Amino acid sequence: GSGLGSAVFATQTDNGYLVLDGNMREVGLYAIDGTFIGCCDFSDLFGTYYPWPCDACVAEDGSIIVIMTDERSDESADELIAFKLSGF
Repeated sequence: GSGLGSAVFATQTDNGYLVLDGNMREVGLYAIDGTFIGCCDFSDLFGTYYPWPCDACVAEDGSIIVIMTDERSDESADELIAFKLSGF
């Protein structure tokens, strides 16, 4: 949806703003004027189960490195995972 639960990271991109919502577990996109464009669920985008985004940073090439934790499918441990987002 267009509402935010807990924004853990936000950055301006060439096309607007990208926001990581830790509560809703979504990546949201907003136009420069703040108009909501759309969102994608972390599970769909990253193939995770129930992740918690910890932080992110913008890399030199403009992509975004997303750091999160998620429990292993066998429930043996939580692990730190990183993904590279680009093309937005």
